[in-house]
This record gives sequence, C-alpha cells and structure tokens, in this order.
Amino acid sequence: GEITDVVMFHRPRMTLRDLEGSVFPLHAHITDCSATLRLLDMVPGYTLAVMCAERHDFMDYTVGIRQEKTDTAYIFRASLASLVVEIERVAAGFRCFQCGGKAGMRCPKCGLVCY
Repeated sequence: GEITDVVMFHRPRMTLRDLEGSVFPLHAHITDCSATLRLLDMVPGYTLAVMCAERHDFMDYTVGIRQEKTDTAYIFRASLASLVVEIERVAAGFRCFQCGGKAGMRCPKCGLVCY
C-alpha cells in the first residue's frame, strides 16, 4: 500500500492505503538493518509491498499488520499509482520508448529504435 502517514515512537508505525482505498496500520517490529525496509525510506507517498502479510490485533484495539521480518517487505520510492502505471506498461509487451509503437526488430512506427 501507499504510505500516507509515518509515526516514529517506540517503533515505526505507518498508515497505508491500498488500491481499493482501504486504510490500515502497519507496525514495523524490526531489529536489524535492511536494504529493503529502511527508516529513511518510510516517507509518505512511497509504496510498501509486504509479502505474506498477516492480520494482527494490536493492544490499542486497532487491526493491521505487524511486520517483523525485513526480508519480506520492500519500500518502492514511488507512489502506488505510478507503480500501477509502470506494471501495466510492462505487462503490455515491448514498446518503443520513443513513440510507444509496438516493437519488433525495429520499431514499426518510427523506425528509430532497434530491439
């Protein structure tokens, strides 16, 4: 989900918004340094991907995700909307970066780019 708020108290707590617009908290219970879940990357507007996320009932009566492993989470330095656009572009197949035409050995639309 896209990070909408970050609170650093005892542990990092992020509020995330998913593609459907649902908002939920994620508490990061991390003890080791990681290249994929860095405190400096916990910025509103960036996107956090969590593999194998599990629901957790917190002691403050909120429901969210408790993330303990740094190797199953990754922060993308991009918004969720821009990641969705990029995924759709990649899934559409090879295209010319110059004009967007369908790629072959040479771009059939502009003839500029060879693949």
